[in-house]
Amino acid sequence: MEEIFESDNYRISYEKEVNSTFLQWIKYEKRDEFRTPLMHASDMIRKHGCESFIVDRSEDPSPDISESDLRWIGKVFIPSLEKNGLKKIILIGPENVHYPENITSRKISVMRADSYEDAIRSLRPADFVPGDIKSLSRQEAVLKMGLAADANDFAIDERFWQLSKRYRNDHDMPESEKEQKLAEISALYDIATGKRDERRQKEQQRESEKKFLGKTGAEWGNHFHYSWYKYLIAIVLIFVASSLIYNIFIKPKTDCSIISLGHFKYDSTPVMTILEEDLGFKNPYINNIDVVAPNEEGHRENIYSEQSAATAFYSEPNVLITDMQSLPFYYSELTDMELYYKELETILPPGLYSKIEPVYMSEREAYNVALEYEKQQHMDSIITDESGEKSIEKVLVGLAVYDREYMEKIGYISLWEKSEPAIVFTIPSSTVNRDDSKKIITELLEQMRKSESD
Repeated sequence: MEEIFESDNYRISYEKEVNSTFLQWIKYEKRDEFRTPLMHASDMIRKHGCESFIVDRSEDPSPDISESDLRWIGKVFIPSLEKNGLKKIILIGPENVHYPENITSRKISVMRADSYEDAIRSLRPADFVPGDIKSLSRQEAVLKMGLAADANDFAIDERFWQLSKRYRNDHDMPESEKEQKLAEISALYDIATGKRDERRQKEQQRESEKKFLGKTGAEWGNHFHYSWYKYLIAIVLIFVASSLIYNIFIKPKTDCSIISLGHFKYDSTPVMTILEEDLGFKNPYINNIDVVAPNEEGHRENIYSEQSAATAFYSEPNVLITDMQSLPFYYSELTDMELYYKELETILPPGLYSKIEPVYMSEREAYNVALEYEKQQHMDSIITDESGEKSIEKVLVGLAVYDREYMEKIGYISLWEKSEPAIVFTIPSSTVNRDDSKKIITELLEQMRKSESD
């Protein structure tokens, strides 16, 4: 599997045959779009111990590199290449294309090649190199290049480029013979620099290591190092697809819904137990949202609570549980509970029924509460008082219970400090099953009697 890092404008690959890192520079982009791929290249050089770095900018039409990126190359990138053991940068592209060649390094030589093939040829002997050259030792190859046996890497590099230039510029030599000579020189250079022996050693070491699906542990490590994001994307896509499949085709449909909008500390467990065990619902849904309005006590507010509350009504809830402070804000979402309140008189014991306080409210009263709140939020300059157009007819919109112990029993603790704790049960107008709504509220009210018996 090929080892590659790709972005929109850069492609970096590891050239295993010549143990070199290759950067295809498609289009220059500033700052992170430029620097991130180069640091990936530096890391690839470190991982494989590459001594050469091929940079092909022949496709890039951009004339220059920004001053800030040039400074980054000199202060960060070049030092990282030196630290990672790079010895040579081979640049491919027209002479007029600007490279940061003014940034020098004593440890890294910078050379040019006319094409990718020329760059690779300088690093890899051709297949038709005579056997007598392939069998040479390192010292014999150095001597055959016309150098002293103790010549250093710099001298070997210089001799290689001198010989290559000599044969490449010899226009009288037949092309086939020229290719043969260049291949022999490249083979001598490969041996003299010790690269051939290093490759053989690595190949022998690789053959002795255990493999899984054709790769060694180190090779799999390198693969995941450069390709981890692809697996992460695949995992995320699988998770999203699985979630969609589950929610659309597998997950049981919600058979009842309760939303709680008020300034409470919630524990859904008691109500969930009542819905499942006492009423037999298979897949109940409960959504609790802390609404702090009007906030006369100066409590901390959730800035998204109003949006969350508005969205909650799209679930077509059977029951809305709220407090006296929040109730007026949801007046338009509620139905008249007068008939149901009368039904409860025949269902509940008199002592229990007497603890329920019907909450009557007119459209105008609810509107005025909301209007006053908007004024407190300094919105009075953009609102118009339309209270005169609202109905003054009072409607029974909720059933309130003022009983702290009972509220805690079903999982509600009022967070209002200066008001008597209360819980209000209402039926939203969007509910699709009013009978279930009444059944749920009745059972929740029955918990008062169970609480007293406990």
